[in-house]
Amino acid sequence: MNFNLYNISKKGFIFAKYEITENSKLLFTVKRKGLFRSSYIFYDSYGHEAMTLNHVFKFFKTNFNLFRDGQLLARIKSTSGIFKNNFDVETDDLTYQVGGSFAMKEFTINNGMEDVARVSRKSMSRDKRYGIAVDTEEDQELILGIAFAMEAIRIMRRQRSA
Repeated sequence: MNFNLYNISKKGFIFAKYEITENSKLLFTVKRKGLFRSSYIFYDSYGHEAMTLNHVFKFFKTNFNLFRDGQLLARIKSTSGIFKNNFDVETDDLTYQVGGSFAMKEFTINNGMEDVARVSRKSMSRDKRYGIAVDTEEDQELILGIAFAMEAIRIMRRQRSA
């Protein structure tokens, strides 16, 4: 199995944006839509809108919808578990399972048969960057959108606890 390696890095403080790169080549810039909204827009390297991640309000649940070219690409839904960060990602073709650590530092994305991606935030503290390894057979944009959704969920939880 071959993997593509990506990095997500945070830039800025008040108006933070995120850059998704592969081998130091910019693929996407992700910016929050509005000041207090929980939606994010993915811009490609040419500045064109490529994907949108929208928070869907559900009582005591953290759900997102991921759109590409205006079409719903995936529904990301939290599953029950007190000390777990697990999510189901429903697409037209598959349901992916995302299993995460309690501290939301590491995630594994599984397509029901095998792990197709790993996300690690271990190095986020110093240089504000973390890594993603994605199976080359998978939809790269979908997996990167799922990985960024985990970051958006972490941000929302941090804001709620503040």
